[in-house]
Amino acid sequence: MLGLFAVLPFLMLPAVGLMAPAGGASRLPVVSSWAYVLQGHGDAALPVDALAASAADLLVVEPSVGERPMSREELTRLQGPKHRPVLAYLSIGEAESYRTYWRAEWKTPASRPAFLGPENPDWKGNYKVRYWQPEWQALIQARIVELADAGFDGAYLDIIDAYEFWGPGGAVGAKDVRKAAAADMVAFVLMLGEAARAKHPDFALVPQNGATILDEVPDAQAAAYLAAIDGIGAEDTFFYGEKEENNPFKPQAEVIAALGRYRAAGRRVLAVDYVTKPESAQKFVEAARKAGFAPYVGRRALDVLVSQP
Repeated sequence: MLGLFAVLPFLMLPAVGLMAPAGGASRLPVVSSWAYVLQGHGDAALPVDALAASAADLLVVEPSVGERPMSREELTRLQGPKHRPVLAYLSIGEAESYRTYWRAEWKTPASRPAFLGPENPDWKGNYKVRYWQPEWQALIQARIVELADAGFDGAYLDIIDAYEFWGPGGAVGAKDVRKAAAADMVAFVLMLGEAARAKHPDFALVPQNGATILDEVPDAQAAAYLAAIDGIGAEDTFFYGEKEENNPFKPQAEVIAALGRYRAAGRRVLAVDYVTKPESAQKFVEAARKAGFAPYVGRRALDVLVSQP
């Protein structure tokens, strides 16, 4: 175990409480530790037993065990006697060909829905979506209501940063650029929150990544976004690079500063970096805690519950 190390000056963020939370308090309790597992290793299913025994304050999980939906009994075990929050993973910026909503004919040009974009070259079976399209929004809205009805405490919304792909300066051709990409994503998240909370007022929303979206939309919309969400997940904030795991220690100053805005508004910041070296894991945990974030040392495949430093 390494001793405390000197954290760079830009990591020194204001303490929670210096600014009034936007739109009220977070629906999530204070989170000092969390765990993030979406599948079992190899052919194994989600490790429910290990997750249930975890001391983490919050869990982010795949809402299925193998090929079937997670049962209410399994979810109750994960929540435990003190009702630890359990958030269901839900990608809203990409369509995944292994989900129940997927239709085989979508790959046929004549039957391809208007919302379906190009395949993600880094993740086979994942397709960029035009998330502002009503058909996609209705599909995801129905799904988030199902998760709330199933007893999950909230949803962990992935691929928020799809707005960077479709927006000016993104990866699409000029004719496909969406000038309102950031505003469209914020509006989508607000819609999902309204749908889930119409029946379950305490249902939490935690987007992953895209922290700087607050700077891409008008102040009123940024405030509405902060009020609608309860936290934010952040990948690769301190160990950053092109490798799947064990990138160099390279704190992302712009992202860390943006995350400070969420934290100052009373939102929980859940940081996950993908490192396997003990000294790197310890360094990440210390840096994240110094910044006021809840750390989780993960594996990129998210297929195993990692013991924390």
